[in-house]
Amino acid sequence: MGNDIKNLLDDITKDVDASHANQTSDVENVAVTTDIGSFREKLSLYVLKDIICAMLDENIDDVDEMVDNAIMKHIRDNYDGSCYGYLCHARDRLASPEMNIFGNIIQEINEKCNAVSEMSCRTKNPIQEASTSDVKELLNGVENYEEFADKLKKEVSQQVVDDVVKVISKSSEAPVFEDINKKIKVVDKPDPSVEPGSVDEENDITTESAILNRVGRIVSEGAISGEPISIQEAYDKAYIDYAIHNLDLLTKACPKIKIR
Repeated sequence: MGNDIKNLLDDITKDVDASHANQTSDVENVAVTTDIGSFREKLSLYVLKDIICAMLDENIDDVDEMVDNAIMKHIRDNYDGSCYGYLCHARDRLASPEMNIFGNIIQEINEKCNAVSEMSCRTKNPIQEASTSDVKELLNGVENYEEFADKLKKEVSQQVVDDVVKVISKSSEAPVFEDINKKIKVVDKPDPSVEPGSVDEENDITTESAILNRVGRIVSEGAISGEPISIQEAYDKAYIDYAIHNLDLLTKACPKIKIR
């Protein structure tokens, strides 16, 4: 899976690399430009990842690779662009004093890339791959980013709880999600008018939950493709997709494929 992410990033930077190679005959400059393009894209991926992870429940663990894959698939399928391009478009669409957070992020990314490029030229050393520590340092320089991330976490995590709670608080037939169950009191008594194991389609409350609908699709797709996935893993993936959907709404993005 890690190789899949690297291949996606390589594909995104390939065209940029080729265009720079046509613009200059200086081999050293071409190498630096190529490396900095890859560095900037990886840095942008990690920025998006930090924003998405800010929306996830703190009890969701070990989903780093799942988040990487979800972001890269979303960028590839919906925008035919790059993570850096996504951030730039967000900045341009939200060009107002109240929503300049993405403008500040882009500025920090550009400044970081310029500093890394200049260092590489001076020392003649190759540019190292961007790391999560680079992103933490970068985001620390973005004014109000911590408050922005905290607000996303509170609002989106509460939306997910509200979305799922109406199902698992009413039905003993609904899937059990340990992370959500910690936050609410589940009602164990089923509706006596519905026989156990049967589905009352007219009053099927699982249709009220976008998250549970998404979980069902993920489980079905996994079974059809021969790659079965557990209910808990499907819930984690659905939660990540929901967070990406909320980022699209926030940045006024228009994906080709709606997450539903």
